[in-house]
Amino acid sequence: MALAFPEQHAEISKMVTKNPLPPRDTKVFRVTNVDAEKAALWLSAMYPDTKVGGPVIQGDSANNQILVISSPEQVKEIEAIITVIKADPTGGGGNFRVISLGEGSAASLAEALQKFFSEMRPENPVRILTPGGGPKWLRLRRLARASRPARGPSRAPASRCSRRHRLHGV
Repeated sequence: MALAFPEQHAEISKMVTKNPLPPRDTKVFRVTNVDAEKAALWLSAMYPDTKVGGPVIQGDSANNQILVISSPEQVKEIEAIITVIKADPTGGGGNFRVISLGEGSAASLAEALQKFFSEMRPENPVRILTPGGGPKWLRLRRLARASRPARGPSRAPASRCSRRHRLHGV
């Protein structure tokens, strides 16, 4: 209830009926294979600022949840995006694990896991797939070439003519 003059009542009535607040939905999404705060940043970058009608998106890494407060249409869009983010990276079923290594060696971890799993269940072979991999003998050859000292012009075999020039300064 507002106490005012009739002109002010008309003005208040216009303000109240002119800009009603848009309906807002609140939803919490649980993510498992992505950090919630990073996912919230990705989602926030896709939408305009909250001052101009964008959604409020907050990530909670402790509980791996994303809180979304927005219009029902935007909540549905964000839900579809989160469904894609939460999707299985292998494109189907199966047991697939992603292990993030900070400063560790992924190659030595992969070999240790291969050895462990082959001892635990010899009937299930484990393959190690590496970027730029290929057969082990080829990788070993590449490593051997990379560890050799570089051949400079002085180590290269020279013809008699060039040897004479070098020795006599001709």
